[in-house]
Amino acid sequence: MLSRGRGCERILSASLRATEISKDLFTFALAISLVGTLASTVYCCLSFRAAAYFKRQRPDQRPTAFEEPLSVLKPVHGLDAELELNLETFFQQDYPEFELIFCARTLQDDALEVVRRVSGRYPNVPVKIIAGGEPLWPNPRTFSVNTMMGHAEHPALVVTDSDVRVERDFLTKIAAPLADPANGLVTCLYRGVSEGGFWSKLEALGMSVELMSNVLIANMLEGMKFALGPATATRREYIARIGGLESTSRYYADDFALGSSIAGSGLTVVLSSTVVEHIVPRSSFRSALTHQILWMKNNRFLRPKGHWGVGLTFAMPYALLGFLATWRSGALGWALLWLAWGISNCMARSIAIGWAIVRDREALDRCWMYPLRDLLGFVVWLLSFAGNRVLFRGEQYRLLAGGEIRRISN
Repeated sequence: MLSRGRGCERILSASLRATEISKDLFTFALAISLVGTLASTVYCCLSFRAAAYFKRQRPDQRPTAFEEPLSVLKPVHGLDAELELNLETFFQQDYPEFELIFCARTLQDDALEVVRRVSGRYPNVPVKIIAGGEPLWPNPRTFSVNTMMGHAEHPALVVTDSDVRVERDFLTKIAAPLADPANGLVTCLYRGVSEGGFWSKLEALGMSVELMSNVLIANMLEGMKFALGPATATRREYIARIGGLESTSRYYADDFALGSSIAGSGLTVVLSSTVVEHIVPRSSFRSALTHQILWMKNNRFLRPKGHWGVGLTFAMPYALLGFLATWRSGALGWALLWLAWGISNCMARSIAIGWAIVRDREALDRCWMYPLRDLLGFVVWLLSFAGNRVLFRGEQYRLLAGGEIRRISN
């Protein structure tokens, strides 16, 4: 009888310990949920305020007499999604005088065949086609841009990627701030445009909402201290002022480094009111996830301290955790309210940033998808802490401290 009593005591003691652990886990989960929900709500409010701030700025909407000739530099490499449609929008620009310069590693690159075909439809647009050879710098894109600069006739330069599509007044708007000599570089927001497929649409939605929210908040809080890769405008003399492009070629995010260097030289980086389209190719879940981890991992090395704070900008992980914690405690009403708050946070930001600012119709029509994209973004953030290798256009790179890269030999 005595041993049986002791056995009951041990069972009761273990049960009490399990109950205490369960309570501790509940308290911990609830605390994380509260902190995360509060942080993501503050972030959402900041994005709304930043959107209003951006709408008031409109630097390129003021009257300007800027009509200098432009050299438009476009590095190309292979057949990007909808390449022909993308390129044609640059031949259709309503701008007095400009030239288009295209550079690939070899003249046999498939992208250049598309360039020749489109150019044949617009014989009045001056075009130069260049073979840059194998890149001698860590970042191939920067090497191509530098090569094209050597062939550019005009001091005012516009650099755009091959997966970008623009409106007819793009050159007019992005170049306008260069009329003020204090402005050293102009960059612009972009909206993701999916080529098709669920995962491609989800990635495009993240571009229009998550990435642009971050840019708008940075623009409001500290001004533009960086550039966005899809499209920039500057002058040859401003690039010379920072010692040329070679220093920025050490970085995976060469656009970020260029904007940072020009801002550091005492010139202003302007966020244009024009918005370009960034084409997102149809992809599998794995491919889309890999591409997003690539950019998030680069952010981890580029801004290591700020990268930790990115985890608090997502709403859905904390809403789901709060939902589960309060539901298990029996407070179903509060659980549903918590979940509804997270979903509302995401949908509101999709509409306010993706549709109202970036003019992405999908961000309005598919705002119900953004909570899933927000949750996926949190997963991408967690995975970005694994390793330091990235794959870009079939080549492997190692990320180093400060965002520099080193190509890994095959």
